[in-house]
Amino acid sequence: MRAFLGWLRGEKRHCSMAAIPTIEEEDARRPSRERESLVGEQTRLVNRIKAVLTRLGIRSFRLSLRSAADRLAAIRTAEETPLPDNTCAELSRLLARLSLVREQLRTIEQERLRQLAAAPGCGGERPARDGTPHRADHRHRRRDGRHSGPRGPVAACAIAAPWRAMPG
Repeated sequence: MRAFLGWLRGEKRHCSMAAIPTIEEEDARRPSRERESLVGEQTRLVNRIKAVLTRLGIRSFRLSLRSAADRLAAIRTAEETPLPDNTCAELSRLLARLSLVREQLRTIEQERLRQLAAAPGCGGERPARDGTPHRADHRHRRRDGRHSGPRGPVAACAIAAPWRAMPG
């Protein structure tokens, strides 16, 4: 309340008002926020699976393989015994959740790339001088290698980074 009264008195830099984003601007940020949440969930699941395996003395299990769930039955502990039944069931459930999260991440990435390709002037596939298509992901960098930023010489695409389109 004190900040608001100071603002009403006209005190310079007493408080600043933030623009309330529109529903469309908030909706444009949703995929980015959902992706961030899913990446955090993926990290949490991977760390939990690795912790369970490390507790049993298993360090060579590769979660990045598609056949990780199938290889679970063949895993042996450090004492060359099979995994306990409840641990194996827990790992199976965690791997199923991990595959679901990864599939959702792939879906979000494909939708983002589709929107990028459909947006005019935002990069995507464009023919090179010799006619071969290539990605134009280098546009956010200046010639000296520094990032150009949201108000730099190359404006960022609002779909790729909706927060950059926000004023101010």
